[in-house]
Amino acid sequence: MSVANPLGFFARNASRMPAAAAAIFGDRKFTHAQLLGAINSTAQSLAGHGIGPGSRVAIYSDDDFDLCRAYGAIWSVGATAIPLNISYVDSALNAMEDTITPDLGLYSGTFSPVRKRPFPMQKLVFEPNDDSGFTPVKQDDDAISVVLFTSGSSGLPKAIPLSNRQLANNALSTAQRLGAHSSDRILITTPLYTTSSLIHLLTMLSVGASIVVERGFMFGSAVLSILEKHNCSGFGGVPANFIRLASVADETPPPTGLRFLMNSGEHLPVPILQLLRSKWPGIQIFCAYGLTEVAGRLCILDPEKVDHKPGSVGQPLAGMTIEVLDENGRQLPHGVTGEVHVSGANLMTGYLNNESANAVLTRSGFATGDFGRLDSDGDLFLVGRADDVIKVGGEKVSTLAIESAACALPGIDECAAVAVDDARMGTVPWLYYVSADQQDIGNRIKAHLRKTLPSNHMPVRLIRIDALPRTTSGKVARKELRAAA
Repeated sequence: MSVANPLGFFARNASRMPAAAAAIFGDRKFTHAQLLGAINSTAQSLAGHGIGPGSRVAIYSDDDFDLCRAYGAIWSVGATAIPLNISYVDSALNAMEDTITPDLGLYSGTFSPVRKRPFPMQKLVFEPNDDSGFTPVKQDDDAISVVLFTSGSSGLPKAIPLSNRQLANNALSTAQRLGAHSSDRILITTPLYTTSSLIHLLTMLSVGASIVVERGFMFGSAVLSILEKHNCSGFGGVPANFIRLASVADETPPPTGLRFLMNSGEHLPVPILQLLRSKWPGIQIFCAYGLTEVAGRLCILDPEKVDHKPGSVGQPLAGMTIEVLDENGRQLPHGVTGEVHVSGANLMTGYLNNESANAVLTRSGFATGDFGRLDSDGDLFLVGRADDVIKVGGEKVSTLAIESAACALPGIDECAAVAVDDARMGTVPWLYYVSADQQDIGNRIKAHLRKTLPSNHMPVRLIRIDALPRTTSGKVARKELRAAA
């Protein structure tokens, strides 16, 4: 079977290495052969319900094994998989369903379909059976494989159709950048309905490697114990994970089999990156930049460059191009900040049923809303999204610069700077922070920031909170912080 589609990864691994470990979901372990068997059993059931090429199947589940086999089964019958974030309220789910118009909904885990829907809902139950008579539908590499939704951090989530080929290309290119091989095993702590975790799964499967999924925002020693327990060679996390790892790196060596860390989702503060490099010099750190609109990863920095290019996310994957443009669409010289535009084979053709949102697809490519600069080697340095650069009294201020400076102070576990409306200055920065330090460290933070930041970057308020609110993909829920201000 072709590996220009993600189903080919499952089938090839089951054929070449049937007894090798494929996935660990909590206390449930599956070989490649067992995982394909579960997929085929589920696919046989879907085919019996009339699901086939052209069908759209929504998945409502917080069980990652069910999500994994549902993906494979839906692809096996030639249909489109649409994973939904079940933590959304019914009104948001209803809007998403109106956009994608499913033919069937599969549900499991803690989800219960209380609200009646205009399409049938079927419980996803794992009942191993004789699947020897099931033959997967011949795959069209350019058929729509998934419809993934954006996080909705800047409004209602937008639906992004992606083809088999785009998903497979992204996974294969990512595996090449990571130097991934069949003996690798990566720990994932975010749900498989998120783009980042789905691509982690496909990246590992593309080389016959395995995954461990342990749901939840585990930090520091908890992550280390899981990595050690399962002999993981990699960990794919978000900045909050690595900030906590850095806090224990002083007294704790890296797990025996750990080879690499991969940051994605948000910008990793440079002080945290440098601290991890100094404490664990033998561990490769991959700083990635990704977008659902390009099927997952877009840029990955070569770990050999991490020490002399801290803060960079590197160069784009094969087949992808990035340009930095000014507000008039003109290409900017190296070192000058502008909006990042993307083009290439993995770029979506457009948001589903959302013409107004498709204005971001320009003659120069996809206008990401992210701002950054390219150096003379073509490595990208991000400075944040449009709303990460605010005007304070007419001067530009980067909330990411504030966060990076604050994270360098011992005692700060994590932090987030947000823009708050101000009658006199227009907007001003506030800093929310989390600290295990029992003392009031507010004055220490102020003194540190005054030494390291321009005066216009100084937060007008420091707010200590127990934990930063987060989306299910691990990003800071900045809308909640702004709303609470």
